[in-house]
Amino acid sequence: MNYKVSFCIPSYKNKNAVINMVMALLSCELKEIQIVVCDDASNDGTYEELIKIKDKRLKIICNEKNIGAKLNWNKVLEAGDGEYLYLAMGRDLLVVSKMNRLIEMLRIFENENVSIAMDRKYEGGIQVLKKAEALGFMIGAHHPTGLILKRQAFYELSNREKYFKLNTIYPENYIKKELIMNYTAGIGYSGLFTDKSIVALGKLRSRVEVSKNLKEAYFSPSQQIDEGINMLKMVRKLDFGFSKDEYKSFYQSMLRQFSDWILIWKEHCENMDWMRHYGFRERMVSKSELLEYLRAFEDELRKLEPEEKEENDKFHNSTIKMIEYRFSENYSFRTGLKMQLFQKLVSVSNKDKVKKFFHEKYISSVAIYGFGEVGGALVELLQENNICVKYAIDREYLHRYSSLDILSPNDDLPSVDALLISLVSEVEEIKHIFQYQYNKIISIEELVYEL
Repeated sequence: MNYKVSFCIPSYKNKNAVINMVMALLSCELKEIQIVVCDDASNDGTYEELIKIKDKRLKIICNEKNIGAKLNWNKVLEAGDGEYLYLAMGRDLLVVSKMNRLIEMLRIFENENVSIAMDRKYEGGIQVLKKAEALGFMIGAHHPTGLILKRQAFYELSNREKYFKLNTIYPENYIKKELIMNYTAGIGYSGLFTDKSIVALGKLRSRVEVSKNLKEAYFSPSQQIDEGINMLKMVRKLDFGFSKDEYKSFYQSMLRQFSDWILIWKEHCENMDWMRHYGFRERMVSKSELLEYLRAFEDELRKLEPEEKEENDKFHNSTIKMIEYRFSENYSFRTGLKMQLFQKLVSVSNKDKVKKFFHEKYISSVAIYGFGEVGGALVELLQENNICVKYAIDREYLHRYSSLDILSPNDDLPSVDALLISLVSEVEEIKHIFQYQYNKIISIEELVYEL
């Protein structure tokens, strides 16, 4: 059987989630898809449940002994028979109705001779990128689900297993690097996977290494420094045919990621579910700690790229500015207000009141501005009450993914009855910008007050 795409699902002790994903994929009747599961010697009955499923499109592998998560990623990819291999983590939630969009995206990739792609939204839809631009974007797309590899190109990588043996956070980054340098890369957006997970993070114990020393922990800035600097060294060492401008573009994109890695560490440490997921206790992160990580990044960058003084100074100044803002009174106020609004939205149980609010204003379809935590809770509330949410708008639309279409504020935005602003700041500015595009614009504070 010739398959267009194989969904390659590594599995370890997450039976219910994997079965859920497999059954969802099999509910799509397209003969062009294959599902491959490689179970890493689980003892929770995953294999026994899988073999009960009778469908020729399902291929099941069970390791005799545990080989570890990352080597299992390599093994499940190698087992795929499709023209394209789609790496999918077993606990992610998908929207089967978007499968046709993915297949169409893969056909375009085939015509463009794309051998590696990310299923992430990109400005202008499906695009084929130059090496420097693709490398900078893909290394920052830090979720394994959504990595698409042309099987032939993947098999031609003689050292692919070596990369999955590295003690790194994201071994697939090295696979991306190899393929981007040797083949055409693409980025598209199918909307197949959402921002939700089948398994609540707080109930799942990850198999990544757990350390009592947070500086040595996975996803810590210390780990990110090592990985980021190593990637820069590899790009500089090898002759990728980058022009001076292309390398500068790549270097700038890496600096933006370094800045994000420093700042997001604070958010992670103060998120109970995230920390519990990785085996740590929730804790507060001080300003001095983030500044210490920044200095460590800068020391390494100055050693590696002393000639990039202008870019390094920009990195320093912009990151300092963001750190200062994170610890400002204004940010604390906004964060506190956001959490209050989030809790109020989650606790709304009077469906009649929700429906009445929109009915009285003659609103049957809406768009959401801002798709963070509050925006996500707002979407769930509206969908539970059968109110059509057509799309969301977010300035970070490149890095959001959902069952909804996530658009840029600069896109051509489809018509809806109302725009709901989920942000707690810039409300008046947003209203002013969109005052002629939407007949009704409602802030989250106004909505919560009414409800």
